[in-house]
Amino acid sequence: LNISEEQVDKQSELENTIRLCTEHNLNLIVDINGATKNIADINSENVYLRIDDGFTVDEILNLSEKNKIVLNASTVTEEELEYMKLRNAKFFNMLSLHNFYPKRFTGISKKYLLKKKEIKTNMVILWFLGARCTGSRSTTEGGEIRK
Repeated sequence: LNISEEQVDKQSELENTIRLCTEHNLNLIVDINGATKNIADINSENVYLRIDDGFTVDEILNLSEKNKIVLNASTVTEEELEYMKLRNAKFFNMLSLHNFYPKRFTGISKKYLLKKKEIKTNMVILWFLGARCTGSRSTTEGGEIRK
């Protein structure tokens, strides 16, 4: 949804994808940002909204009232999570997913991952692992950049 160059009916494509996922008992994670906020009212049991740029913490909390949410584990701060706790966030309705960029020097270090994992929210934290069999080291090289 966040690729502005695509000239497709995103709402129709999204509805078709959700239908297919529902038919096949699959979950779907949909990236949304400030430009695609209007599509955020999906309210489907098998759809998670992955929050990208353009949302305040209060907007995320409002979305989480009726949607499953995926936070960006690479950028969400401890302060934001503490604020969410104070506002009685529905962490059981949220996941936290680290970014994946198939480019060199975008990986996260084990130290950074474990530090982020220490923030207690009862939220599932997910991340991508580089596939050694493909020869791609993009998710592990440069991981020490984010310390």
